[in-house]
Amino acid sequence: MATTTGSVLGTLDLVGKPESVHEARHFVRRLLGDGFPRLDDIALLTSELVTNSIRHSRSGNGGQITVAVAEGPGFIHVDVIDEGSEEDKWPCVSPDPFGEGGRGLVLVAAMARAWSYADDEAGRVVWFVMDLTANAEGRAG
Repeated sequence: MATTTGSVLGTLDLVGKPESVHEARHFVRRLLGDGFPRLDDIALLTSELVTNSIRHSRSGNGGQITVAVAEGPGFIHVDVIDEGSEEDKWPCVSPDPFGEGGRGLVLVAAMARAWSYADDEAGRVVWFVMDLTANAEGRAG
């Protein structure tokens, strides 16, 4: 994905445990500050991706998860980096609207301008881009 260059606002290393979801959400809120456009949406999607890392990657056994936040003209880009999966399993939006899981990426796909993932020998990054000028449904306006 081609984006305009921006600047890294901050990174946070977390231990892959459930309590880290709260830490990630708090980090984003503190980093961006009260009144930041779409702060609730950014914090929600960040916590969904951290939850997925804990549940579906090797990082969930006490490994490392890193959250990186960057800002560009009119957007925020968030990376959640983990140790990857032992299985050949890739992040995807759940096709079952009545399933018990898979809601996190449904939210990410619905609210973010873009999202994707990349794997390499070091692990996996799942990222999203949030338009700051979009309304709560993720549409520009």
